[in-house]
Amino acid sequence: MKKRLVVFGLGTYSELAHHYFGSGSGSEYEVEAFAVDAAFVTGDAFCGRPVLAWEEALRAFPCATHEMFIGIGYSRVNRLRREKYLLAKEAGYRLASYVHPTASIAPNARLGDNGLVRENATIGPFVSIGDNVFIGPAVCVSHHTVIESHCYLAPAVVLCGSVHVGEACFIGANATLKDKLKIGADCVIGAGAVVLSDCEAGGIYRAESARRSEGRSSQFARL
Repeated sequence: MKKRLVVFGLGTYSELAHHYFGSGSGSEYEVEAFAVDAAFVTGDAFCGRPVLAWEEALRAFPCATHEMFIGIGYSRVNRLRREKYLLAKEAGYRLASYVHPTASIAPNARLGDNGLVRENATIGPFVSIGDNVFIGPAVCVSHHTVIESHCYLAPAVVLCGSVHVGEACFIGANATLKDKLKIGADCVIGAGAVVLSDCEAGGIYRAESARRSEGRSSQFARL
């Protein structure tokens, strides 16, 4: 018998959660409903499942019979997902995690609850990942790295060995962090950044954006 799951949220990550948890005969979960703050209930159904205000969901799908997944991305630099995660924990729910079948996870790696590990991610030996961490496709987290709770790693991030990432950090797509770095809590590291030294808590670190060159693309038409 499949485990019964409620997803919190009505955005793209909630839709992803429905896709991942509900896809394939091998899934151990059945998404039964979506919950959201009462002010954000805009319809009766989402992805073919009922939508309930939070208070109503507590009664209709209680923690004694259901698990929950917080299907929220990096809104407010992960603060919204952290807020709803703590709300669900306080209400007594067990928080489900999802690891895509194509992800490679070392047997001695530790993953917390309400985690999302997407396609072709690699989690190396002796890695410790906290609760409520979302890891995008093709991310590489190398050996002995620590990622604290409520972080978000976008697609193709590379963390070399023994990196320590503080709580609630956002690391953008294709960012690369060299080995043995310490990243303070609440940091934002932009897409494509190459980080070679420690980052202070609450800091913003970004690569230069691509600039338009002179000329027109048509000059390459004969290549």
